[in-house]
Amino acid sequence: MCLRKLQRLKLGWCINLPAEEFAHLGNLTTLRELHLTRCGVNDECLGKLGGLADLRILSLAGCPIADKSVDTLLKFQKLKDLNLEWCTVPSPHLAKLGRCWELVNLNLGYTGCTDACLLKLFGLSKLRSLNLDSCKITDEGTSVFGYLGGLRYLNLSDTHVGNAGVAQLRGLRHLEELDLSYTAITDQALDHLK
Repeated sequence: MCLRKLQRLKLGWCINLPAEEFAHLGNLTTLRELHLTRCGVNDECLGKLGGLADLRILSLAGCPIADKSVDTLLKFQKLKDLNLEWCTVPSPHLAKLGRCWELVNLNLGYTGCTDACLLKLFGLSKLRSLNLDSCKITDEGTSVFGYLGGLRYLNLSDTHVGNAGVAQLRGLRHLEELDLSYTAITDQALDHLK
């Protein structure tokens, strides 16, 4: 292996990478950051990356990964930043991400994340940024935010969160940015933000 010191690799939108080539990527054990946005990574491809034990940042946005991929993600125990935006992982499998204890940034925008999935993320105490844009989240799921008190960024845009859900955000004392665009909130929700 000639790239023994490679720490960052960006391959976004490289749509001509055959699945068998991902075994070579899995041998780049010094990688800390890997961007595979919209390059066709599926369960088979991701399974070949399991040896990247020092990976800290992984972007799989727009890749057709499914249930088996989440099991591979759990192997990346040092992962701090995970982008799964526009991925097709079913909600019950996304819920397993609640075991990725080191996550600081998690992007689940436009995935199948539901209230049941969100409630399984209560153990991610290091989480600072959470994107749930266009997920199937309702007021019921927002009770998890009582366990995620360190959040600084929260995107609930285009979800089914209403006034009662916004009331659950009161405990987020460190929150610096909140996106409630395209939700069904009323002026009552704004009272909860005081």
